[in-house]
Amino acid sequence: YNATSGYLGDVVADWTSNNSAVCEVRGWYGFAHGSSVQLLLKNAGVCSVTATATIRGTPTNTTGPLTVNARTLVTVDDSGGADFTRIQDAVDFAQDGYRILVYAGTYRESVLVGKELEIAGEARASVVLDGGRGATALTIRADRVVIHNLTIENAHYGIFQDRTNNTRLYDTTIRRYSVGLFNEHTLNAWVAGNLIMGGNIGVLTNESYDDAIRWNDISLNSVYGAKSYNSRLRNCFNWNHFHDNKVGYYHDPTTEYPPMEFDGNTLEDNDVGVRVENTSSIALTNNTFLRGAVGLELLNSSAPADRNTFSGLGVGIRCIASDSNLTNNVVFAEASGITCTGGAPRIEGNDITVASGVAIALVNVDGAVVRGNDLHGGAIRVVNSRLAVLEVVNATAVLEDSTADQLAVDAVSRLESRWTVRLKAVDPDGVGLSGAHVRAVDISGDVAFEGATGGDGYTASFLLIAEVRTAAGVESRNPFTFEVAHGGVVASRTVTVFGPMEVVVTVPPAPTPWSLLAGLALAIVAS
Repeated sequence: YNATSGYLGDVVADWTSNNSAVCEVRGWYGFAHGSSVQLLLKNAGVCSVTATATIRGTPTNTTGPLTVNARTLVTVDDSGGADFTRIQDAVDFAQDGYRILVYAGTYRESVLVGKELEIAGEARASVVLDGGRGATALTIRADRVVIHNLTIENAHYGIFQDRTNNTRLYDTTIRRYSVGLFNEHTLNAWVAGNLIMGGNIGVLTNESYDDAIRWNDISLNSVYGAKSYNSRLRNCFNWNHFHDNKVGYYHDPTTEYPPMEFDGNTLEDNDVGVRVENTSSIALTNNTFLRGAVGLELLNSSAPADRNTFSGLGVGIRCIASDSNLTNNVVFAEASGITCTGGAPRIEGNDITVASGVAIALVNVDGAVVRGNDLHGGAIRVVNSRLAVLEVVNATAVLEDSTADQLAVDAVSRLESRWTVRLKAVDPDGVGLSGAHVRAVDISGDVAFEGATGGDGYTASFLLIAEVRTAAGVESRNPFTFEVAHGGVVASRTVTVFGPMEVVVTVPPAPTPWSLLAGLALAIVAS
């Protein structure tokens, strides 16, 4: 902020506490770095927190003294000896601000929390809330609820947060569910360091605003690792590990909200890492996609993808009807690095290596930009398209029935322009000739095509290389001579091929036996 302009935007900072025994700043591997931080209040006492921004002059700001008061403690042990044997009984007894400590045991119940409470397990693995395959194991309907160090299992919803504000869920295992965590109309929910595994959908958000879902391990889900509906999640899915899901993360809101930040996640061994459909309200940056069929799918989406790494995938990025900016990504793929159908994507500054197949494949795009990509000797294939810009770097490019408004080829690259041709052989009455032998010969005399006509007189469609462009210049293969042989007669036609076309060659009839005899008789009389 400044006094003149007000809010200028978020900045990244390093966060520290002067008394971690009282209030601990929480981050990845204990290092708190980002535009926001989780502050864990651990014990009664006084502390302060300092943010040091990593921008001009490294400015800092420190809170005033933060006084942390002790919570009133209520205990739960299913084997007795504590205040209660059931978690719900402790919740019903407690008042706002109480802390409920749950000792080791298996608690077969569905818990509803409607107060500002902290519920903590003695140890994450040994404190099990078993929903008994019911509707919901844990329902939260109050603000500022804190849940941690539990295992929650066997329910349709593991945890359901309903219209809450500033809740905290961390260091908890959720497993064996239909939906692991459902945030419904939540605000500023913090979900961090959890293990969410073994269901249909791991995390589901709907109409959520500025929830932070970070550093979670989300795996083994048969539909989606996580899915967001109409959620305004500015800094939401960051630094999570999505693995072994059908789709790691799926984003398809029905309203175009400001772009959500999907940053720093690892997506591993999912069939599809991330799928974005019918929306552009997400920015994908600094993520790592490992193995699986497809890393990123953009379906009728123009969401940008920048500085991501894709490795060991069948296809790195697949887009359909997309105007996305696909920039500065590193892609190692088996079949294709980036493949797009329709739209006008900008593919720029990427480093793409493909084991086999095509590094960049574009079909039916109009106005796309392909520039500054290092393909390490790989191929670009463009079909039935118009490119605004095509710069070929360390690659072989093929334009099939396609054009580029602006072309450039570096010293080690090659660009071929190919056009689809279909030839028809006809007699003088225009009737198609079946079984005619056809050849297409370029200006150098090289045979570019050889085949035969079918029952309708047509050949199958074939591609002719009309032009080859390198840094040394342009080599034209035009014009082409089309030769047709039928019934002992050969006819030909010379055509300049400059686009998809049909070539018709008329073959005259072969001489009849009577005309041959007449010619012989005339020769005898003349002698």
